[in-house]
Amino acid sequence: LLSHGIASERRDYKGNHALHKLAGYGRRLTYVSKERKQKFEDILMLLSNENSGCSVDITNNDGNTLLMKMASKPFDFIEHLIEKGASIFQENRQGVCFATSAKSKLSERDFETFTQNYLQVLSKSAKSA
Repeated sequence: LLSHGIASERRDYKGNHALHKLAGYGRRLTYVSKERKQKFEDILMLLSNENSGCSVDITNNDGNTLLMKMASKPFDFIEHLIEKGASIFQENRQGVCFATSAKSKLSERDFETFTQNYLQVLSKSAKSA
């Protein structure tokens, strides 16, 4: 995208950025495939590129950050976003944050596992800072 001159901060008519478009495309693939995995890797590449201007905190018209768009995605990818600085407590326009969304979608045990993983990622980030 960047090599074709597309600005990462440019919005479409629905208010979605390139990152949100990639996230939505990944969601429409109904099973974990090579194609879906590649979309996640594309997003990470854009976030890692200093010149891309892509941010984990950028929001679309619904007030959703990339993390909110990824609420139903594999946790290993979500952990990558958290490592990049995404907050699970940032709210969208409806006042829903990722933590609230995840709690409503996951079993109690899965949510506990997620919370432990989140705290581990945060402690790793704090140590490296």
